[in-house]
Amino acid sequence: MSWLLIGLAVLPLIVVVLLAIPVRLRVEVERTDGIRAVWRVQWLFGLVDVRSDRARERPLLPPPLPEGRREEAPGRAPATSRSARGTRVVLAVLRTPGLLRRVAWLLRALVRQVKWETLSARIEFGFDDPADTGQVYGTLVPVQLLVARQGWDLHWFPEFTGAVLQGSGTAAVRVRPLSVLGVVVGFLLSPPVWRAGRAWWTSR
Repeated sequence: MSWLLIGLAVLPLIVVVLLAIPVRLRVEVERTDGIRAVWRVQWLFGLVDVRSDRARERPLLPPPLPEGRREEAPGRAPATSRSARGTRVVLAVLRTPGLLRRVAWLLRALVRQVKWETLSARIEFGFDDPADTGQVYGTLVPVQLLVARQGWDLHWFPEFTGAVLQGSGTAAVRVRPLSVLGVVVGFLLSPPVWRAGRAWWTSR
């Protein structure tokens, strides 16, 4: 019995120690005709090393449905009614007092827990109207100067000949699961999140 009690006392300590070891995540993304992504996760100082075996490509547009497959399935609510119900639920949640402020707190807290090792991107963009492209690019120039001060290698290039969005990027971050878990638990236990959950449930 004493060994069982010792094991029950030591087990939580082992879990805490393991969660305190940083996890490293590296993602490489390329967007041309489709989206190609490669990722790798390392933990326990490299003892756990999980990665995508090959690049996963996803087309930008889903293939069209065959004829006769566009009708709603029997017994389902029409798409318009489902969309209206979904909109009602989203609005009910967003109108919860203090929720947006709490979400902003969550995002800031999560960013503080992340240590950026690498962040680089090359993005080419353009709109049908060259004036819109120039306006957006003028807005992004101060942002590019700001991220350069953070040591991030982000660059975007305007394309004035037509609508386009393509490029590639790499990001590598290191984060401690224990710190993230504490932030998430604090967020979920906050009164605004509970009120938002109640609003979601009652407006379904």
